[in-house]
Amino acid sequence: MTRVLYVILIGAIFCGCGASRRTMKSQTEATRETADAIHTEADTKITERTATQTDLSKDEEVVTEVVEFDTSRPANPATGTPPVKRTIRQTRRAAIKTQEVATTDTEAAAETTTDIAAAAKEQTTAKAEEHTRRGLNGLQQLLCYTGTAVLVGLLLRLVVRRLRRR
Repeated sequence: MTRVLYVILIGAIFCGCGASRRTMKSQTEATRETADAIHTEADTKITERTATQTDLSKDEEVVTEVVEFDTSRPANPATGTPPVKRTIRQTRRAAIKTQEVATTDTEAAAETTTDIAAAAKEQTTAKAEEHTRRGLNGLQQLLCYTGTAVLVGLLLRLVVRRLRRR
């Protein structure tokens, strides 16, 4: 039983004496800013030309009919009219024809200009802190001193026993 107690005490000495503690704290912050600017200009030009063509044609027909009867002679029994000495008859026919042709040409030209500007800014900040603590806290120091005292006591006991046996 005492041997088991000695083994436990020796194990406590070696476990408690080499203590260290390490903590690490890290913080990362990322920031991204973007800005877009769009500028659009439109220019439209419309040109319209109108041309009118008029054709005018005039047809005129003049019919002149001259009949001359001779009244000094007796009437013709077949027609019952005296012989004609002179008759003038004039007929005028006029036809005016108008044709109008209108032509319209429309021309449209459009120009669009678009400017796109983009800017991006990215910033990353990383902060890391590491704390290392070496050494023992109060309880660990007490265990180490106790273990050392037990070892010194065991060594003294062995030395005393050996000296008595001689």
